[in-house]
Amino acid sequence: MQKQYRISIYLDARAKKKNGLYSLKIRAHSYNEGKSKFFPTNIDLPLGDYRKMFNIELEKEKPILKPDKRKQLLRQINEIENKADKIASELDPFTLNLFGEKFLIKKKARINVYRHYEDRIKFFKSQNKIGTSISYTTAIKSFESYHKNIESLTFYDITPKWLAGYQAYMLEQEKSYTTISMYLKTLMAIFNNAIAEKDIKASIYPFGKNKYQAPESTSKKRALTQQQIKILFNAKPKTSKEEIAKSFWFFSYACNGMNMKDIALLKRKDIENDIIRYYRAKTLNTSKKKKEIKIFLNSYAKNVIDKYGKGDEYVFTVVNSKDSATEKHRKIKHFVSFVNRHTNNLAKDAGFDFRISTYWARHSFATLAIRNGASMEFVSEALNHKDMTVTKVYFDGFEDETKKEFANKLMEF
Repeated sequence: MQKQYRISIYLDARAKKKNGLYSLKIRAHSYNEGKSKFFPTNIDLPLGDYRKMFNIELEKEKPILKPDKRKQLLRQINEIENKADKIASELDPFTLNLFGEKFLIKKKARINVYRHYEDRIKFFKSQNKIGTSISYTTAIKSFESYHKNIESLTFYDITPKWLAGYQAYMLEQEKSYTTISMYLKTLMAIFNNAIAEKDIKASIYPFGKNKYQAPESTSKKRALTQQQIKILFNAKPKTSKEEIAKSFWFFSYACNGMNMKDIALLKRKDIENDIIRYYRAKTLNTSKKKKEIKIFLNSYAKNVIDKYGKGDEYVFTVVNSKDSATEKHRKIKHFVSFVNRHTNNLAKDAGFDFRISTYWARHSFATLAIRNGASMEFVSEALNHKDMTVTKVYFDGFEDETKKEFANKLMEF
């Protein structure tokens, strides 16, 4: 394999400093980019001593340092050059910008958890993944409440014992296992990213078998029964806000449990011949292979579009094309809260003694589909799950009666 870089020592003899010394630099050349770049070492040398150290023919300027001092500096320079070469060898592909980031970061900073979180949050924002950036920000604030001096936290500090202590602390704060798991998933991703960038060794990864295992939520998937869906559908809204909220809740249900964010981002071009074709916003930037979702619109869904679809580019007017990513995130969050609040008001008046959310529309669709004999494959495709394992988790969360009905229908050929 052809080498992608060349690392060498370079004395910048173009500009003498006021103290009569010259800056020693690392010169990195990228064969891929066809150019070189210079990086500081924080070492200044007399020209004569530099020539003496590297066996370069002496000219007018003679060495002025003592031999022992030259030997000490030479060892220091060799260490810096070796460090630079090691960093360069771990980069594939090698780029001067990436090398610069790694070379100029001090070792303590490379193993600092807070710095890695800041980098990832900044990256997510640059990719307009505002929700993910907020999740990471919330997670690091949670760790800060436990660790206190978060800016000093290193990957080496986070051991299975530290994680167990964090879990106990969160439970004392009456936080759910779902919340704990959500925060720790970001930490796992941060660890994996740091390992991939070779900032830390894989051996210190504290999660997994015989180490710390993050809790998994065992909460039941929330779904309405067919009778409850009928009651909610027939409930009479008292206000226009309840009417709008009800319409969008059932639009989600009628469109295979379509996520509210995807409803808000639905575009005119996504609808053709009573068919919606779109890609889930949640997986659009995370999956290499993009999976198109196809929904056949029934009469109810078409009526909602006819009534509330007043937008030009976007079908509904939750967001518009001039909104920034941050503004879209804010508006969609407000939209979901609006639907949840007013659907609950409607449900309460209809006799429901528990709160429901937009997620219930998605789960109710999946439950009713299974009750009506739909296969696991159908539900998996409709919900756009990556694989059947995710769908199985969904199914495991449904009540036992649903499982019995599904099992009984298997032999009804």
